[in-house]
Amino acid sequence: MAKTKKPGKSQNQPDFGVHFHTDAPTPIDYESRSGPNLCHDIVYLASYIHDARFKIEHVKLHRTTLTIPLERDRWELYKSRGRLGSVKSHLTICPALSILWELSGPLTARGGISRVRELFVKDLYLGESYWEDENAGEVVLSNRGIFKLRIRVFEPFVIRLTDLARKSRH
Repeated sequence: MAKTKKPGKSQNQPDFGVHFHTDAPTPIDYESRSGPNLCHDIVYLASYIHDARFKIEHVKLHRTTLTIPLERDRWELYKSRGRLGSVKSHLTICPALSILWELSGPLTARGGISRVRELFVKDLYLGESYWEDENAGEVVLSNRGIFKLRIRVFEPFVIRLTDLARKSRH
């Protein structure tokens, strides 16, 4: 009878954290790649924007470019600094064909939602239609039980996260 391997951490498992954690405060400027790399890049970008905040009124779709100004926590610096700082960033998706808001929970309470309300990002992922339609798909920005922002995209598309450099004082 063959011996079965017990579940546990594999010694050959790569540490993807080495590509994420840093001690350099250099602003992030990351652009997704197409093809099979896109799925990896979505997970990577999601780790950067987890807990980012934005206001609905600042989400702008101009022609085919969606821009979302964020206040992003710098999780990539936390391990080396032991504290969490933040930076203003832009999440840009192009070409974006349309956006659809799905609001739930407290956002649907009496009086509706305020466009100036600040929302927190928990997830970024490829929606169902991405896997079903070879020409167009959907990117979803969400916080479970609160909101989903469904972004209809045309293939190939790019998601770019850009930290805004702080102006230096002279």
